[in-house]
Amino acid sequence: MQLMKRCLCALLLLCLVTKSRGQQPAWTLKENSHWKFYQYGGLHFDNNNPEPDTSAMRFQYTSGATPVSTINAASVADADGNLLFYTDAYNVWDKEHHLMPAGTGLSGGNAMDAALIVPVIANPQQYYIFYMCGSIDFLGATTNAYELRYTLVDMSLNNGLGDVVAGQKNLLLEDNLSGAMKAVPGTDCNVWLITHDLYNTEFKVFEINNAGVNTTPVSSTVGNGAVGFMGPLSFGGNMAISHSGTKLAFGQNGGELVPIVELFDFNRSTAAITNPVVIDTLSFAFGMSLCFSPDNQKLYLSLLNPGGMSPANPNNQHVESSLFQYNTALGSGMAIKNSRVLLSDSISSYNNVMRLGPDGKIYLPASYGGDTSGVDGYFYPPASGPGSYFGAPFQAYLGCIQHPNIAGAGCSFNRKAVALPAYSSGTETMGGIFVKPAITDTVYARHDTMVCKPAGDAFVLQGPAGAYHFLWDDGSTGDQRTVSASGTYYVRNGNYCHYRVDTFAVVIGNPEAVIMRTDNTLSTTQPFDTYQWYRNANEVPGATNSTYTITQGGQYQVAVAKGRCNDTSGIFDAAWSGIEDLNAKARLVSIFPNPAKNIVHIRAPFAIKVMIAGIDGRIISKEDDAKDISLRGMDNGIYFLRLSDKEGRLLKVEKLVKAD
Repeated sequence: MQLMKRCLCALLLLCLVTKSRGQQPAWTLKENSHWKFYQYGGLHFDNNNPEPDTSAMRFQYTSGATPVSTINAASVADADGNLLFYTDAYNVWDKEHHLMPAGTGLSGGNAMDAALIVPVIANPQQYYIFYMCGSIDFLGATTNAYELRYTLVDMSLNNGLGDVVAGQKNLLLEDNLSGAMKAVPGTDCNVWLITHDLYNTEFKVFEINNAGVNTTPVSSTVGNGAVGFMGPLSFGGNMAISHSGTKLAFGQNGGELVPIVELFDFNRSTAAITNPVVIDTLSFAFGMSLCFSPDNQKLYLSLLNPGGMSPANPNNQHVESSLFQYNTALGSGMAIKNSRVLLSDSISSYNNVMRLGPDGKIYLPASYGGDTSGVDGYFYPPASGPGSYFGAPFQAYLGCIQHPNIAGAGCSFNRKAVALPAYSSGTETMGGIFVKPAITDTVYARHDTMVCKPAGDAFVLQGPAGAYHFLWDDGSTGDQRTVSASGTYYVRNGNYCHYRVDTFAVVIGNPEAVIMRTDNTLSTTQPFDTYQWYRNANEVPGATNSTYTITQGGQYQVAVAKGRCNDTSGIFDAAWSGIEDLNAKARLVSIFPNPAKNIVHIRAPFAIKVMIAGIDGRIISKEDDAKDISLRGMDNGIYFLRLSDKEGRLLKVEKLVKAD
């Protein structure tokens, strides 16, 4: 029976941690390579080249008996850029453009640029959809505010196409909000969701971390704007976060409903928002969109009905939007305001939400071909679509700021950069940006591992617990790898925030400790590097040689090592024969005379048992404690004397000759 088997010795030789000082900006992620627009349109970036795409969303449709108009969209792909799902904050479609089984009934709303997707950090198969709910009548002087709600999607459901998790739809997080919303990675494997109160100057920032969604926001009461009462032609505000995550731009109504644009500092560690700077005061505004350049130093403003800011439409005689640029790297709010450059007038007749693409260019819905007078052309009527709409076709275009890091006209705005499919549109929204936690560190670990298995046996290398993504050196992606030969193996693994590379140096061997016995000497059937002998499970001091001579009976074992592999033998029951003691006793016994005629004498300092046998093995006589043995009556010839101690242990056998 084997007492103990130690088959794996793992030694961590190196653990080097390097802290990442930045993060991959969200706009460069493969997860953001598919854009879906609410009017059957879309854009797909393949190797950073934008290609027109389609979606199943539509601007107008009927939800039950209720007419619905949506102006929001959000989509997400996997880490390789394969589309997973998209939403308009009313419905959720899978990658095959089918509604998820439970993907209807989201509350939705008409807040502009107010839907986005964030991963569930503790589960790589799940995603949160955040969206602003409610519809504010901008022309009706209502006082309604927006609600922030979220829905949970699990991609392991519906045969891998994903579905909304039961009981996890339209969960209320906050109310009385302005409708503006953005997300940014934090510094501790988390994401911050930034919102703003409708009635005062309070920012409310919610944390998404490994524990889920924290329902208690970080509050910062700062700045000069509060939307407050939604008066005629006022707006719900819009927000942009710099790609460094340190600057926040917010367009909102200031005191007495005067539209302003402010710049703030954002702390990615604490979510505190500080240092407000007013960079522009707008004479008139109905809607706006804000977007930072990749280098975080230019801020772009798309403004509907800019009034005196627009030479082509100073009196807002027709509803059109214009595009402006600010240089936020300048030292003061006044200097930033004075850097304002009008890039284009009369872009389109709608609010134009901007979005930075994976190619480092900023896109926005910009213009329409054909008739733009408002007759048939812009959208399908309710309950109609490409198969049932018979109006005149129209062509929608996406505009593009080609070089957004360059100041002024050098940024090269093109109003017709991308032609969308006929009858589709990207008006007002480009889809919310997917944001995930930033990589915070990478650990390189080397494990020199001796695998104590016979050659040819398989051994399983185990990736570390808590990781979601594995990539072994042979290209396999599971959390385990089976090997059967010596060699060096490594696996890259991680989750949303932490990545590590584990290297296993594996040597296959097989120390098998088996005890054998020669007389009273114990040894093993094969040699090893080290030995330690045990009796009755207790270590025998100093017994570290390859052999051990026992001096008493007991249960013996030996622990051996070969390289860094080791083994302990099974129990070996050894009865001590005392051979050396018996030999000493035998030397004390004498027999005389020999040959003998009538009597033979036995001399010893202890009692002797004697048995006389003939040459044929026939026992002739036995005596205990024999000293003088009579031979009378025995024929002449050769006999054998078997001499034993009183315990019956054989001492020796002597040949005896009887002769007259």
